Amino acid sequence: MKHVAKLFSIIFYIAIIVSAFNPTVAAYTDEEMETNNYRIVNTDDIHVTSEHDIGYNFTDFQRAMYNELRAFLASVANGETSSTILQVRVDIASFNWEKDTVYDNMMALIDDVNIWQALVSSCPYEFFWRGWVVGCSWSEIDLASNEYFYVTFSMLVSEEYRGENEYTVSAEAVASGKAAAATAKAIVAKYENVGDLEKLQGYIDEIAALATYGRQGDYGPHDNLVYVFDGNLNTTVACEGYAKAFKYLCDLSTFDKDIYCHIVFGEDHMWNVVEIDGNNYLLDASWYDTVDGHPYKEYFLAGGVSSDGGQTMMIKSHTGRTETRSYDASERDRHCAGYLVLSETDYHEHKYSEAWTSDGTQHWHECSCGDKIDVASHTSLKQSDACTQRTLCEVCDAPFGDLLPHVYDQQNITDEYLKVPASCTHRAEYYFSCKCGAKSTETFCYGDLQDHCYTVQNTNYTYLKSSATCTESAEYYYSCECGKTGTDFFSYGEPNSHSYDANGVCASCGDVIVVDKPTETPDVDDNCGNVGTDDDALDADNNKDDTPDIDVSPDLDDQIDAPSDNSSNNDKKGGLLDRFIKLLIELLIEFIKFLFT
Repeated sequence: MKHVAKLFSIIFYIAIIVSAFNPTVAAYTDEEMETNNYRIVNTDDIHVTSEHDIGYNFTDFQRAMYNELRAFLASVANGETSSTILQVRVDIASFNWEKDTVYDNMMALIDDVNIWQALVSSCPYEFFWRGWVVGCSWSEIDLASNEYFYVTFSMLVSEEYRGENEYTVSAEAVASGKAAAATAKAIVAKYENVGDLEKLQGYIDEIAALATYGRQGDYGPHDNLVYVFDGNLNTTVACEGYAKAFKYLCDLSTFDKDIYCHIVFGEDHMWNVVEIDGNNYLLDASWYDTVDGHPYKEYFLAGGVSSDGGQTMMIKSHTGRTETRSYDASERDRHCAGYLVLSETDYHEHKYSEAWTSDGTQHWHECSCGDKIDVASHTSLKQSDACTQRTLCEVCDAPFGDLLPHVYDQQNITDEYLKVPASCTHRAEYYFSCKCGAKSTETFCYGDLQDHCYTVQNTNYTYLKSSATCTESAEYYYSCECGKTGTDFFSYGEPNSHSYDANGVCASCGDVIVVDKPTETPDVDDNCGNVGTDDDALDADNNKDDTPDIDVSPDLDDQIDAPSDNSSNNDKKGGLLDRFIKLLIELLIEFIKFLFT
C-alpha cells in the first residue's frame, strides 16, 4: 500500500488541475447549481452520531461537510444514485464566517486531506467503489450580495466498478457490494450470541479463511472489503482490505462491552486498533492471516509500549516476535486527542468464577488473572455464639471475625480429662472443659476414695510382725501405698544361726549337737596310789579355763552325744542348768540391745 497521507495530498492538487480539463467536474455557475439537485450544508450537519465518531480535530465546517459526504457515499453504495458527483450549497452565515475568511476556509478544506482519510476509515463498505482521485471545485463567490456558495465534489470510481463513465458506479458493482455486505451480515449473525472476545476471534478467523493475501496493481478491489467477502480465494486482498473487512464486521455488531474498531495508517500499512472499555489494542488482520506462506496468527488484541507521544509503539506478538511500528503523522487528533496509545498489556477478557473468593474481611468474584469484581465486606445478620466457629457471611458463607472465648464450665469425667486417678487418700481429679471440648488448666474432684490395697511389701521396722529366729525368717505386715498397715503378712530373709552352749544345746530352740571332749586320763598318786580323773586335774589347775570346748558340727544329723563316762547324771543336769541360765541372760541382753538400736 502506498503512503496514504502523502498520496492524498498529491492527488487533491492533481484533481484540481484535472477538473479544469474535464467537463464532468467543472465548476457550476450559481444558475446551473440552482437548476440541479444539491445538498445544503449548514450548522444542522455538525451533529456527532457517536462518541467514537472520527474527526476529533474537525472544525464545525469540516464536521458538517464530513457528515454530508458520508451520507452521500452510502447512497451510492446502496444504488440510490450511480453518480459520484456531489453538489453542496454552503450557507456562509450559518458558520458565522467573516466574508473575507470564506476563501481561506474553503482552501483549508481542499488542502487538508484529513476529511478524506476520515471517510476511508469510517466508511469501509460505503466507499468500496472509490478510486484514487477526488476532485473538488466551487462556484464564484460574490461576497457583496451572496450569503452562500456552491461546492462540487467529483469522486473517481475504481476501474472495476465504473458504469457509464469514471464518475458513475455500475449496477453490477452495487450488486457485488451488496453481496459482500450480506456475507458480512451472515458472519455477524453467526456470532450474535457469543461473548465479545469470541466475536472478535471469530471475525478474524472468518476473514483469514475467506481472504487470500496479495496485491493487484497500485489500487483496486484488493484494497476494499468486497474481495474478502466475495467467496473467491483467487481474488487477493491487501492490508487495507483486511482492515476494512474487520471494521465493517465490528460496525455491524452489538457488544456487551464498549467496543469500537478504528482503521489506522502508518508506514505504507493499514491495520485496526480496537478500543475496549477505553483501552486500545492492536489487531492486524493481514498479519494474522497466512502471509508469504507463514501462518503468523500474530497481533490479535496486542498491547505495546508507546513512545513519541504514542506515535511509535513496540509490540510483542503472541508468538513472541517483537516489532516496532509507527502511526502516520496525519493520524494525530483524528480519533482522539493525540494518537491512539496502546494498552501496555495484551487484552485479556476476564472470566470470573461463579464461586466466591474471600479472605478474613471481604469476598469477591475473581478472574484467573487476579482481577476482582463484586468486592464487598462480609456481613451477617446473626453473630456466632461458638468458640470454635466464627460468624458465617450471609453472602459467601465464609467465616469472619474473631472466635468467642472458651467457657470452661463443663465437668466431663471421661479419661480424656482425667488429671489424677482416685486413690485411698484422695478422690479422682479432672480438668474443667468447654462445651467445644477444649481443656482448661483448672480442675475439680469427683467420686469416692478408693479402698486400701495391701499389696506393698515394706521391710521397714514399722511393719515388723516377728523377728527372725534360728528356725523362722522375720515376718512383716503387708501395707497400702498410703502407708497403712494391713493384717496379712509375709516372710522375709533367712532364719538366724543357732546359738549353742558348751554342751551343744541351742539356747533358742533347744537343738542339741555332739560336743567332742578330750579323753579322761587317770592321774596316779605315786604316794597313795589313788587314781583321779582328768576333770579333777583340770579343776586343780588354776591356769586352765573351766569352760568346756564345744565342737559344732555343721551337720546335726551326724552328731552323737558322748558324755564323759566319769561324770554322774546329777553333775550333767547341774551343768546344763547353769549353762542354760547363762545363755538365757545373754539372749536377754541381745534383745534389749535390739530394742534400743
